[in-house]
Amino acid sequence: MEGIHKYILSVISAGVVCAVVNLLIGKKGTHSALIRLISGLFMALSLISPLVNIKLSNYKDYFQSFSEDADTAVAAGESAAENELRSIIKSQVEAYILDKAVSMDTVLNVEVTLNNDNPPIPCGVTLIGSVSPYTKEVLSKYITRNLQIPKEDQVWIHQASD
Repeated sequence: MEGIHKYILSVISAGVVCAVVNLLIGKKGTHSALIRLISGLFMALSLISPLVNIKLSNYKDYFQSFSEDADTAVAAGESAAENELRSIIKSQVEAYILDKAVSMDTVLNVEVTLNNDNPPIPCGVTLIGSVSPYTKEVLSKYITRNLQIPKEDQVWIHQASD
């Protein structure tokens, strides 16, 4: 930060010197064009010379920290997106099963399990409620056929109705 401070001060100082010299020589005169050219070159050198002394090896670590911060931000974003996708898929599949159960006049609590694939796929389901053997069979076949969740990954928990 101190280097930037010195650079700004040197550029301001060079600008003041150039302005004073240009004011003193005026716009007319035999040497005024040459002095304005020299003061312009002085100003350009004042702007460029500190940049020549920059050692890129010093900035490698500086830019590396930006890269690491960017990688961390990307990883956090990917994780958040994956979690959101998992949540959406889980809730949509649960709603799909609940809609079918409601269409059969059955009330259930449904908990879908997803695998770790990308995108995640439903791999199991727990169904809690009071259902007749016929309704259980129909829903089980429906889940197997439409969601590819095999019968052995469907857990049915009987809960007495109130």
